[in-house]
Amino acid sequence: MRRAYAFGSILPLFILAAMAGGGCGKKSAGPSGAEAPRDANYFFCERDLDCVAAPADCCGCLMGGKNAAVNRALADSWERTMADQCKGTACAAVVSDDASCQAAPKCVEGRCGLTGPSQENLEP
Repeated sequence: MRRAYAFGSILPLFILAAMAGGGCGKKSAGPSGAEAPRDANYFFCERDLDCVAAPADCCGCLMGGKNAAVNRALADSWERTMADQCKGTACAAVVSDDASCQAAPKCVEGRCGLTGPSQENLEP
C-alpha cells in the first residue's frame, strides 16, 4: 500500500515536468517542437489578405504552442514542412496563452506578421 501512495504522490510531478518541458519528443529552439521554416517566401505579402495564421511550432495554440503568420498561398506547404519536422513529437494537452494565439495576421512592410490586441507587431 505504501508503494501506491508513493507513486501517487510523485505522478503529478512527472505530469507537471512533461507539461513544463512542452511534452516529449524532439528538442528544438521552440518550446513545443521543431523550429519553424525560415524561408522568406513563406512570409512575403502585399496586403493583409495574403497572410493567414498557422502553427509556429509542432504543437500550435491548441496544444501549448504558438502561431505565426504565413503567406496564404504557401500555408499548406508550411504545414507539411512543420509536420515532417515534428514527426514523433508529443504535445501538452493544454491551450496556449501565448499572445500569438490571440493575434491577427497582417501584412506589415511586405512581411506577414501577427498583430496583437494592443496592435503591437509580434515576431513569427
